[in-house]
Amino acid sequence: MNKILQVIFIVCIITQSFYVDAQNINIESFTKKDKLKLNSGLNANLVYNSQQQNGMPSVSYFLNGTVNLSIWDLNMPLTVNYSNRKFSYSQPFSYNFVTLRPTYKWISAEIGTCYTTFSPYSLNGHQYQGIGLALSPKKWSVNLMYGRLLKAQNGDSATKVLPSYKRMGMGIKTIYKSNKINLGLTLFNAADQKNSLLPILVSQPQPKENLVIGLEFGATLFKRLQFSTEYHSSALNDDKDQFNTEMSKPTSIASAFLNRKSNIQSYNSYKGSLITNISQINSTIGLNYQRVDPNYTTLGGYYFVNDFQNITINYSQAIFNNKINFAGNIGFQEDNLSRQKSSSQSRVVGSINLGANPSEKLNINLNFSNFRSYSYIRTAFDEIRKLNPFEQLDTLNYQQINQNISTSINYIFSSTAEQQKSLNLDLSVMESVNKQGGVVRIGQQSGFINANMIYNNQLLKKEQGFSLGLNTSINTMDIQKSYSLGPLFNWQQGFMKKKLMANSSISYIYSYDSETDANSSALNIRGNLNYNIDKNKGLVSNLGLTNVSGSETISKNFITLTVGFTSRF
Repeated sequence: MNKILQVIFIVCIITQSFYVDAQNINIESFTKKDKLKLNSGLNANLVYNSQQQNGMPSVSYFLNGTVNLSIWDLNMPLTVNYSNRKFSYSQPFSYNFVTLRPTYKWISAEIGTCYTTFSPYSLNGHQYQGIGLALSPKKWSVNLMYGRLLKAQNGDSATKVLPSYKRMGMGIKTIYKSNKINLGLTLFNAADQKNSLLPILVSQPQPKENLVIGLEFGATLFKRLQFSTEYHSSALNDDKDQFNTEMSKPTSIASAFLNRKSNIQSYNSYKGSLITNISQINSTIGLNYQRVDPNYTTLGGYYFVNDFQNITINYSQAIFNNKINFAGNIGFQEDNLSRQKSSSQSRVVGSINLGANPSEKLNINLNFSNFRSYSYIRTAFDEIRKLNPFEQLDTLNYQQINQNISTSINYIFSSTAEQQKSLNLDLSVMESVNKQGGVVRIGQQSGFINANMIYNNQLLKKEQGFSLGLNTSINTMDIQKSYSLGPLFNWQQGFMKKKLMANSSISYIYSYDSETDANSSALNIRGNLNYNIDKNKGLVSNLGLTNVSGSETISKNFITLTVGFTSRF
């Protein structure tokens, strides 16, 4: 399969070379005196923590540097991230990286640590070390990638790190767009290299290989009717060492291109839509269909929502001179498509997005959805306990959500050149439920409710302001419930014509668990100073004092100090 993709890569590059020859070269840019420009930036932070766990150093440093070299129409930005701190992530991930992103007209590249997305069901934001290339000549869009998705590691029983092979990946996504038609093709291949691990390992993992083929088609009919469809086929070989005696019949497009004597699992996903615009009443109506096979997965992503089928009707409307905007859909969803589970779920699904600004002072937003999705959840107690900005960087630790609703209300009391006063209310409710035979079993239901209210008062000419707020949350897991409530206060003051900005805050959170009758609390006091040496250089310092106590925990105090320097030149 690698040979097939390599041939496609070469064909695409040769094809694009014809467009390079056809481009109009900007001769004027070659005659300019200032041919070479160099812009760069540096962020350096030193962080001290009074208490560290898991053998982490008490002093850590974080460096971030950017360099952009431009000559005529060519830009070559370079980004570098480095820290002596080791992070624990729920997925193989690296904080330290170097990335070069050169661009020239419609050609851009990403070299080093890269993130590329083809679609939610092929290559979807997986970090890799290698090169990515994006070409957009005229009506074409071509994205290519090649690199290491996972590095080889022998594993460590002490830290519970499992062994993994070196995994290489390559892919291409190309789209042709015209006024009436869109055509797209996606190919992605990833495979583990068995010789990347020592053969003496006791818990030898199974080497995997994956091929994804995606097809896209879209067309505009009768000027107002838009039709689009997507299809993805994923063929996964969970163990490249296992072979069958006979050739198997391909069960999908992708499986026909892998070794058919292997134990190949095939998955498909389908998506289609039909949308029409009714300009006379400023509305849009459409029909959507989506189906994803059970256990659909690829080696190019971290999370996949699978085993479902949706049929929905979409509608959007703007009324009262666009002061009220409504968008929503309603339909039917079912799972257990292969009928292999002991129970199935069928339900009405939908989403609503309502935005209203009846006046210049009032803005209201309401969102509701009961589609299955993944969300990263951080409670108010987690936020208060965070000791420094570099903690809790693992945003890959998601939970599946079945239903969520959120609303935001912002009211501006006054907005003048001297003073700005406003009140903001936010509420979010998330629920995760797994029914089996119409029954919710133990451990299969959880809910998260978070609400906060913040009042802001900014005295612009005096370079000062403050905010006062209240945060509360309710977390449920079956019959277990925990509650959190606490205030927060923030104050800002500018000095020396805003060259020196001071910021301080105090927040407190109290939590109670009704199941264990236990309580805990956290008090956090933070101070921040920013000093602008000139337009391009600045100093920053942060001091944090945190106290955590509870009925079942010993009171602990944490002190964090961050000193940083920023420069642009």
